Amino acid sequence: MDLDNKFFIKVSKKKKITELHARYFNKYKNENVCDKKVIINKIDRMNNCLNYWLWDEYKLNKVLDLKSVNRCKDLFCPNCRLINVSKALVKLNDSFIELLNDDYVPYMMTLTIPNVKGDNLKDTLNKLSKSFFKFWCWINRVDNSKSFGRRLFRAEACVKVLEITVQKNNNSMFHPHYHCLVFLKLDSKSDDFIFDKVFDGGYRQISKDYTFYSYADLFIQKLWKMAYEGINIKNFDKISSKWFDNYICDIREIDFESGGLFEVFKYCFKDSDIKNYGIFKVFYESLKNKRIRQGYGKLFNNVDIVIDEDDNETIENIINYLKIDELPEVLRVNGIDKHNKEFGDYKKVSRFKSYSNIRDIKDY
Repeated sequence: MDLDNKFFIKVSKKKKITELHARYFNKYKNENVCDKKVIINKIDRMNNCLNYWLWDEYKLNKVLDLKSVNRCKDLFCPNCRLINVSKALVKLNDSFIELLNDDYVPYMMTLTIPNVKGDNLKDTLNKLSKSFFKFWCWINRVDNSKSFGRRLFRAEACVKVLEITVQKNNNSMFHPHYHCLVFLKLDSKSDDFIFDKVFDGGYRQISKDYTFYSYADLFIQKLWKMAYEGINIKNFDKISSKWFDNYICDIREIDFESGGLFEVFKYCFKDSDIKNYGIFKVFYESLKNKRIRQGYGKLFNNVDIVIDEDDNETIENIINYLKIDELPEVLRVNGIDKHNKEFGDYKKVSRFKSYSNIRDIKDY
């Protein structure tokens, strides 16, 4: 990937957000927390994140080839979060292709619950995770003894990604939900009708548009409500099939052209939602030690393994960027802004796979 001047401008702007969150952590460590040393180390790493870049410099060609850069790898650093999402997509790639070759169809599924207060968010996330496992067992493949025999489709693999948004008109209310990539095995092409949005769900103030549901939407809405509220699957027929306003669910085939896959893997939260220290504290305490992404079935542990950047495979040979044969010299650059100020006329490239998806990820 070419790391042009615009790239370093964006990285520099995002680093300011990292530094703001580091200041929030500095305030947090003074509130008599038991893990004060952990927070102090976190602050130091965040403030120094992306300050030291190591390149191979090809002076005759005016090319810089990235070898390594220090990262804090913190959830509250937007630059590291971007790389982390890209790495997850790299990790997913081989299994994704294998499932497509086995005639599994990828769908995007969204599962929501009612908004919760910040004080309840941590416990809600624990409940969400347990509820999803139960939900997954119900829609999983045939040989799972806990599966639901009357399901509309068969799910073989899934990745769930947690997202939390803050209610626009009430900063004390939070909306946790899951975006999922799920691979389904349909019995025949005739099964496609279950995904047609034919039921009028009425006008919704949030989206300012009319909502339409499919048979599949209503099916997963019922299962998801039952899983989250702890209702036994034996009561499936006793639960109304009408959609539930507080459990809006959606499933549709992924539209790759409009970036559907990247929509699933987008960030856990928007930095713009962290408007003050109080919201930051709710996010940190609720997300601490939580898995943001998790794979199930054939994608179990497939997207949440961290790949060290220095050990990551390169995409192509550096010779493709050189017009003149030469050996590189080691170049160390301290700071982000120097890349444009002192090496603005250089072509800067990263051949790491971890950078390969960055341009396609939302909010890049």
